[in-house]
Amino acid sequence: MKKLIFLLTVSLFCLNLRAQNESEYAYSFDPYYFNYIHNLYSKYDERTIKNNHVKEMTESNVGKKEKISKKYEFDAGSNLTKMYRYSWQFGKIHRQYIYSSFQKKRLPENITLNGKGEEIIKKTYTYNIDTLLTEQVKYKKGAFFSKLTYKYDSTRLTESDYYIKNSEVPKEKWVYEYYANHSKKRSTFYKKGKVKYVWNYECKEEGELIKKHKDTTMICENTEFDIAGNKTVTLRKFNQKGKPYKEVYVYNKENKIIETRFYNEKDILINKFVQNPDNFSTVWYYFNNKGMERYRYENIYNSKNNIIEESRYKNQNILTSKKTYNYNENNILLSTMSIGKKNKLRLESKYLYNDRDMLTSQKVFNGKGKLKKEIKLTYLFF
Repeated sequence: MKKLIFLLTVSLFCLNLRAQNESEYAYSFDPYYFNYIHNLYSKYDERTIKNNHVKEMTESNVGKKEKISKKYEFDAGSNLTKMYRYSWQFGKIHRQYIYSSFQKKRLPENITLNGKGEEIIKKTYTYNIDTLLTEQVKYKKGAFFSKLTYKYDSTRLTESDYYIKNSEVPKEKWVYEYYANHSKKRSTFYKKGKVKYVWNYECKEEGELIKKHKDTTMICENTEFDIAGNKTVTLRKFNQKGKPYKEVYVYNKENKIIETRFYNEKDILINKFVQNPDNFSTVWYYFNNKGMERYRYENIYNSKNNIIEESRYKNQNILTSKKTYNYNENNILLSTMSIGKKNKLRLESKYLYNDRDMLTSQKVFNGKGKLKKEIKLTYLFF
């Protein structure tokens, strides 16, 4: 479960709805749906909702005054229909965010309200029959503000246009071209009707870059297999400033990523992610501009794919923090402990459940055992 949370978080970090530059597809997912998944799975998995026929779930921060932070509403089929998120200031609700009517894992609409319940921002999303995003419209205080449109050839993105206010001419446009074998040929970015950047996919057979231009970014891809059957995909690119960089992805025989590496313009490794499915571990490495390890994060999982230990190291082998997870025989999380420098206890969290094994409370204590924070979850059932 925690591994899924980690991967979703990384995906959100890497993918931006507007930054399409080199993408062959428009983003057929919506980030708000993944935000829902992340928040929901951080408490328990989706089966808990379905197995217990949950109608509504509310998450609150307990203190001098109980403050609601999130609320989820489900239909009789355990599908999410609405998600609410609340932001507080000076003891009052400052912002309210509403994500509504999830259909086939797509979000048609989300609204932001102020503390008085007045609409500030509204976004609507339209999808085609293949559930690919075709239009995103943004409103401010009820008035149209901007629009993003997407056009496809089959499932491939061919054009994306960004309009602002009432202009009939797009402020920004992306045009995508493909070879007959469906591989990428060219991506062109226009700003105010003029070509701003061009991304050419023009390489030698071994994947080396052929040439570069001031206004052109090229992407080259090379695929190799080792004796064990692992596949290595190397991407060589030029950024908008004409500087080269490299990305390497290693897949096992099951076509699952087991390693990623990122290099700067001097071909120096800057970060690396390693996932070992055999011993249930993952490691993130971060390096300085000389290729020396600055710090790394190590995660260890049990055989049921639940994280049991997180560690952070600096300067290769100096442990700076560690967090351990404790589960019962039914694989339910009971507590976590966070250890800081000199192996001193920093924080301890304890989790309480009802008779259905549904999380009802999380209490966070400091190193001296004093309660710092409490989160309460309540449910309504069909």
